[in-house]
Amino acid sequence: MKLNKNAISLMALAMSCTAAMTSGVASAQDVAPTAAPANNSGIEVVVTARKRSERLLDVPVPVTSITSSNLLKNDDVKLSEIYTKIPGLSVVTVGNGRGTVAIRGITTAGSNPTVGFTVDDVPIGSSTGAGIGSDIFPEINPSDLKAIEVLRGPQGALYGASSMGGLIKYVTLSPNTHSYSSDIAISGSTVAHGGQGYGIRGGANFPLVEDKLALRVSGFMRTDPGFIDDIDGRKDTNSADSHGMHAALVWNITPDINYTLSGTYDRTRYDGTSDMDILIDHSIVYGKYEHSRLIGTGTSDKQIQLYTGVLNADLHWANLAVITGYSDTSFDGPQDVSKVFSHYIPLPSWGIDNYGQTKKFTQEVRLTSPGGTKLDWLIGAYYGLENNLNKQNVYVADTATGADITNDIFGEPSAYNIYLPTRYIETAVFGGLTYHFTEEFDVQVGARYAQSSQNIYELDSGVLNGGVSDSTMSSHDQATTFSVTPSYHISKNLMVYARVASGYRPGGPNSVPGNPLIPKAYAPDYTLNSEIGFKGMMFDHKLSVDASLFNIAWQDIQLEQLDPVTAFSYTGNGGKAHSRGLELAVAYSPLPDLTVSGNYAYTDAALDEDVIVSSLYGLKGDQLPFVAKNAGSISADKGFTLFDKPAHLSATIAYIDTRQSLFVRKSTTERYEMPSYATLGMNFDIDLGKGLTLNIYGKNLTDKLAYLSGSPRDTVTRSGVYSAGVLTPRTIGLSLEKKF
Repeated sequence: MKLNKNAISLMALAMSCTAAMTSGVASAQDVAPTAAPANNSGIEVVVTARKRSERLLDVPVPVTSITSSNLLKNDDVKLSEIYTKIPGLSVVTVGNGRGTVAIRGITTAGSNPTVGFTVDDVPIGSSTGAGIGSDIFPEINPSDLKAIEVLRGPQGALYGASSMGGLIKYVTLSPNTHSYSSDIAISGSTVAHGGQGYGIRGGANFPLVEDKLALRVSGFMRTDPGFIDDIDGRKDTNSADSHGMHAALVWNITPDINYTLSGTYDRTRYDGTSDMDILIDHSIVYGKYEHSRLIGTGTSDKQIQLYTGVLNADLHWANLAVITGYSDTSFDGPQDVSKVFSHYIPLPSWGIDNYGQTKKFTQEVRLTSPGGTKLDWLIGAYYGLENNLNKQNVYVADTATGADITNDIFGEPSAYNIYLPTRYIETAVFGGLTYHFTEEFDVQVGARYAQSSQNIYELDSGVLNGGVSDSTMSSHDQATTFSVTPSYHISKNLMVYARVASGYRPGGPNSVPGNPLIPKAYAPDYTLNSEIGFKGMMFDHKLSVDASLFNIAWQDIQLEQLDPVTAFSYTGNGGKAHSRGLELAVAYSPLPDLTVSGNYAYTDAALDEDVIVSSLYGLKGDQLPFVAKNAGSISADKGFTLFDKPAHLSATIAYIDTRQSLFVRKSTTERYEMPSYATLGMNFDIDLGKGLTLNIYGKNLTDKLAYLSGSPRDTVTRSGVYSAGVLTPRTIGLSLEKKF
């Protein structure tokens, strides 16, 4: 059925308002130094960046590994709270489980994701924007984890699609077949200008059959305090409740073969978003930590289910890994879009329900040489199937209650409804060779060939659509990615390396009825990374250094655009950009009980060409969104004895530079800027004996009001009131943990 002009515009806004309203809030707390390669205890960090367990100092890839113990003592339970511990990583979120993750500044937001995620080498989350993979990223509670590994720079050779900026790996705790252990912890916190939070977590390991069979289970419940008030009288509207569990069963079938079966469930329900209403010059519209939102909007429900089966077999001539995974990730979150839709129909209150779900099955099989020879090798094959569902429903709301009154206004139950199921399939083969010319010098070469296909069916209905309409689209892509990495070990604990590596995002079909000039599909875009790095420990493990210089060329950038005829949003390719910079992490322990550490990242990420289309305006040299040119911190940790008990006190000062928000639609619109800010955080822990540990922490102790994002609530005129994410105010908390 033919659509009228207003209906077309309304549909376009319904489809695009979600991206426009999530211009992001980098809800970071205090920046802490990146994890050092080791410390003066001589304990070595082991990572799995190259799909095998290796010393961090032997991996010629910029990797940061953060252990769960370091996360838990500061109650850093969300990725948005820990990203500043890692050079080059940024997390942009509106504080309700939705947002974008970027590494080394590779993002324009609103399209396919640029950072991949795995849990125990199982990919999780959608690889496509149609599956809202650019807006929803997985988070695993740290009590279930052994560590989080962050690989910076393109990882396409081993990990494939959507790792063009980098990769985040969650590594869970493995069951122990030898001994029983358990732990339980309670926590509480209070936030300035807001409420109180609390939590409980615990876990236990059961060796069911000595050396053969073991089970580990863990779980948690947590309430995060809110601090944003609504002008209608509602207090602390951005509080959140979370709960989840993880279970893993390991079976050592023979001394050379083992199988691990695991399951993870995580659910968080947010009462609202962590944003204020301000003007573009940062003037406060209502009051500090206040906004105005339609009742029933801003809330969200984010759920993650993941089930994995991993077979490892030592074949003596090679190691076999067979990794099977199934995940179900969903997000349900209504938004207040009154300022958008009131332009077209003069009703004061409008809402939109947003629902997205990704069901993903993956299968990977790989063989790895046992090592210890001149030539190490790896070969593998991968298959991934995603079934995604994206639903949106625009409704007229009662201003006083937020209730849906669409039927009362139009005599129809829905103003406008989108039902958008998609299917994405990826198959790939990959491999790598490492030749050791000498004990000190080797060269690693890797490559991956992938094919992908994507099918979309769209069903539109509702009174504003003029009835029911549908369309079907599809696309097919192929891509080859590679890496070449020579490395030289100056000594056992000192290494220099060079790395050239590529990454890509898959293309996809466009759903834009009414204009035959709009491309039916968009192509993949690519990054090419060149860097040199140094990592090592010196002076009897007292000094550790991890440094890298990089330059990333980005071409055929995927950009969200609007069709000037129908005003529908779509994705197109165009333009080039770069990201170049320096990443540095240093830790120095002059005394056994004193460590001074710091990290610094300089990131120059900008357009290399003008991008001027009907709905996007960016000039050569313009900074890419949400990238701080300078970010860093300095921290000191001192061990001492208090009441004959071992204790530690640490403090961190962090700085984040000015950042730019999304590109504007036209040259006459001012681009929103997020000013620089600095914060102070402290932590105290004491071992009380008998397995009991007390942690006390403080975040943003100066109670700094910092703006971390901003987007106009009126996405039509892009003016007026802005929704600006803010840094969580001063937070004081403690936890008491008992290990058995």
